[in-house]
Amino acid sequence: MKSCIHDVGEKKCVTKQLVEVMDEENKTFRYKCIEGDLFKDYKNVTVTFHVVPQGDIDAVKWAIEFERFEDHGPFPPDYINCLFLYEIV
Repeated sequence: MKSCIHDVGEKKCVTKQLVEVMDEENKTFRYKCIEGDLFKDYKNVTVTFHVVPQGDIDAVKWAIEFERFEDHGPFPPDYINCLFLYEIV
């Protein structure tokens, strides 16, 4: 579990994240946000990273799964810094 504080526009975004999957063989990492400011706008948020080898380099595919409380709520890119600045220790 990890807590993060990041800037979202002019305000701070605080989240607590729980790692659900860390699969080294398939190069996949997924975590779920379980507490924090995101839950003012979303019912749930899950972020997945998948490393895809491409010759001499690796690409990273990422996906955000989310459910908003209201159809007109903010789209997750408003929270990109908060969701993707994750350090695996």
